[in-house]
Amino acid sequence: MKELLERSKNETIAEMKLQTDRIADTVMQILSRLEDLEASNVRLQKKNQELELELEHLKSECRDGYAAVADEVYQRSRRERNLIISGVPESNIGTIGEREQADESFCRRLFADLSTSVDFEKATRIGRSRNGRSRLLRVRFQKTEDKFRILRTCKELRKHEEYKNVFINLDRTPLEQRIDKRLRDELIKRREGGETDLVIYKGKVVKRNEIKNFPPRF
Repeated sequence: MKELLERSKNETIAEMKLQTDRIADTVMQILSRLEDLEASNVRLQKKNQELELELEHLKSECRDGYAAVADEVYQRSRRERNLIISGVPESNIGTIGEREQADESFCRRLFADLSTSVDFEKATRIGRSRNGRSRLLRVRFQKTEDKFRILRTCKELRKHEEYKNVFINLDRTPLEQRIDKRLRDELIKRREGGETDLVIYKGKVVKRNEIKNFPPRF
């Protein structure tokens, strides 16, 4: 009887130990899972912070982009009635008013020699005066149509000895100037590569014969 009780006791202890080990294993698994969840939560928080930073960066870029577009539209609207004339001799004699009058008189004579009667509001030099170098002359017309009338006739400049070094161009924004330079660089590179009859048309370098009703070059 005593041996039976002892055996039962040992079996009970063994069973309790086995259950305790199982419970301990389960607890360890739960703790390990909790650690994994905590690590995953940390990673998710970090990823969320990164996404929030990226979102703020994109918002900032959008705001900057909208501002840049708005500024470009504004700058182009300011220049829509302007032309830039280069190669016009600049006098350093007399008062500022007298020099401005001389520039305006030159423009009137220039436009008359191009057989184009147009009205312009003012002609002003751009930038600071430099010894020995004439600054660009910005001419503002009363009508946008007058600007294009001058552009259509400016090819006649080469017929006049007085204007052999005078060039007339659009008043481009800094962005338009960069685009124009990129196109001109591409044009030069392709010509040097042997391509012929190339022109810049509507923001692209194309062959002249690919353009239907190609307008006269300014």
